[in-house]
Amino acid sequence: MARAIVTGFRNASIQTKLIVTFAVFFMIPLLVSSAVLYLTTTNQATQREYDRSRETLLLLENSVESQIRAYADRTVEIYYDQRIFNPFQLSVPRSLNGLQLLKLSQALQSFRAGQPYLDSIYLFLANGQYTFADTATNGKFAGSYLAHPEWAEAIDKADGRACWIASVAIQKEPGQTVYSVPFGRLIRNIFSGTFFKIGILVVNLNARLFDKIGLSNELGRSGLVFITDAQNELIWSANRTWYDRAIRGRGILDQIEARETSGPQRVRIGGRGYFAVYRDSAYNGWRYFALIAQAAIVNQVMTLRIYFIGILLLCLAFFGLGAAVIS
Repeated sequence: MARAIVTGFRNASIQTKLIVTFAVFFMIPLLVSSAVLYLTTTNQATQREYDRSRETLLLLENSVESQIRAYADRTVEIYYDQRIFNPFQLSVPRSLNGLQLLKLSQALQSFRAGQPYLDSIYLFLANGQYTFADTATNGKFAGSYLAHPEWAEAIDKADGRACWIASVAIQKEPGQTVYSVPFGRLIRNIFSGTFFKIGILVVNLNARLFDKIGLSNELGRSGLVFITDAQNELIWSANRTWYDRAIRGRGILDQIEARETSGPQRVRIGGRGYFAVYRDSAYNGWRYFALIAQAAIVNQVMTLRIYFIGILLLCLAFFGLGAAVIS
């Protein structure tokens, strides 16, 4: 094959030889330099989007944490309401009567008042009873909580600190789903010498709080920003349907975290390419993810690619014409 090409070149006319020579010594370096410049520009665009996404995630993390910290810190005020502790002077009775549970519920309702994104508040007592103030799900959250004993274990282990758990979807009515983000805190009787456990206080924040924060930036509006807990259970996503269809249960987030790279990571989700960026929260272990569609970066350099192709074609025409004239 190579011998045939060399033989053909030797037997070609001087005009053909000049054209080929021009192509080899001018067009090939131009093609190589254009390809290098295009790849460099694409990498710069990728890095720019990566840096912008990291800044966006940092702003999202700071905004979310300032809000949820405020709600968590305010639950300490429950200790100022003596109605909570009146039934538990020396210990938790084996059973509270209806009036006592009603008074506890009224105390919880007073705490909930004036907090627009606080959907409900529950007090699960150490004796197995519970009471609540809940207008969002009409008490249905209790079933979800009791079905997950690991939540109570984690809250117990936190020993009084706010413990955040995965978001909960509760079917309030047919076709109406309420998404809540709960956190719990162990409640002890600090007015007794033994500090015995009264129960667990669980507060449910409405996911609209996270919508308000997350959708205030361009990445959030695209639906490609989401928050998970340390076990990669979803806390919040602007587009839950897409998350459930494309990411949930597929091990994609585990793959992203396992690579432990400081730069953008390429992943395939639903047949499309993305660059993944994520941050770990030092406050409660949540993870903040952003996905950047590769197509969006390609679109940014599309004009440059067209420009390169135009330059190459123009140079090819000039080189060909010059070679023909000189020959």
